[in-house]
Amino acid sequence: MVKHFVEKTYLQVLCTPVPEEFLNQTVLFFLRNTQESIPEASDMKEAMEIMPETLEYGIINAHVLHLLRGIICQVFLPALSFNQHKTDMTLGVPSAKPSDSFLYDRDLSGEPVEYHSVQLIRDEFLMNLQKFANSIQRTMQQLEGEIKLEMPSISLEGEVSNLAADPDTVETLEQCVINWLNQISAAVEGQLKKTPQGNGPLAEIEFWRERNATLSALYEQTKLPTVRKVLDVIRESDSLLVANLQPVLAELFKYHIEASDNVRFLSTVERHFKVRPVLCLTQSALGGGCHM
Repeated sequence: MVKHFVEKTYLQVLCTPVPEEFLNQTVLFFLRNTQESIPEASDMKEAMEIMPETLEYGIINAHVLHLLRGIICQVFLPALSFNQHKTDMTLGVPSAKPSDSFLYDRDLSGEPVEYHSVQLIRDEFLMNLQKFANSIQRTMQQLEGEIKLEMPSISLEGEVSNLAADPDTVETLEQCVINWLNQISAAVEGQLKKTPQGNGPLAEIEFWRERNATLSALYEQTKLPTVRKVLDVIRESDSLLVANLQPVLAELFKYHIEASDNVRFLSTVERHFKVRPVLCLTQSALGGGCHM
């Protein structure tokens, strides 16, 4: 008897968000780019004409945030940076196409010169794109958690009052909470000892962003349903830990809000420290002046 192994490919179609168990597999997605219904094609030829105009599609085969950051950092940022560098090297005299004539002016020698306002828009867009990539990185750090609160190994099924009445359960959860408090206290203390790595406002902004990322990751973990239930059981049992619990959580919340507010404020003024100086053309081109 000969055994034959047959491999079959199964396609699962979903009209809902992709379940977590499929995120590590290859997923082909389709997004409709029109609010109107897609007309039904009468034959394959008509379908090939209609579908590309009404649907966006792609493949996801890794973590979505990793993919997004990879596209930004490896495709868009290098492309924009190359164009910026090319413009800088040519002192603002790129080769203008007729269709791009509205983006350029003419200097005294008749050469096309990119408008300074266009340069600023491009540079600010490049800066914001870099900030977005950094935000994705911080979000991934928060989700992956540089500091993870270890969850209890026992079951937490049942009412809080019933769990609080079981001495063995309370003892196990108390040890778990002690570990959490030590982790949180050590993390906060470590952040308070850190100083900006460098001088100037940009170093200060990055310093607060790193602190915000670390403390936000911890704070978000304290809001998890499992953590909330453990803390409710500890409070319900009148454990002696309750006296130590609130000050530690309050301190974490205080410094988390401080870092979050500082990042929010500093982000509004960051671009003023990154905008490039006015691009000056050569003296032979503009008689020593700057092209505005």
